[in-house]
Amino acid sequence: MLEIKTYRVGTHFTGDAGAYMPPEEVAAWKARDPIAQCRVRLLAEKVLSEGDLLALEKEVETEVREAVRFAMESPHPSVEDAFSDVYATREVVR
Repeated sequence: MLEIKTYRVGTHFTGDAGAYMPPEEVAAWKARDPIAQCRVRLLAEKVLSEGDLLALEKEVETEVREAVRFAMESPHPSVEDAFSDVYATREVVR
């Protein structure tokens, strides 16, 4: 079992000033960023080189950009689809 605690360092939406988020709290959580920590560890343990990580980051960025492009170019779903695939279905095996 994994318990993963995280923190939303951004606000709820673009116009949200985030006044309810103490800056020192946000900074403390940013310092604990698991992605940044993983990057440091991969380099320190020589699992990947800086070049390998840069290539991987570029590959991920390309994949995300492609997914966003696909979503933006795709037609909007129909109203009927709004409630489809909302709940998981389970098959009971006896």
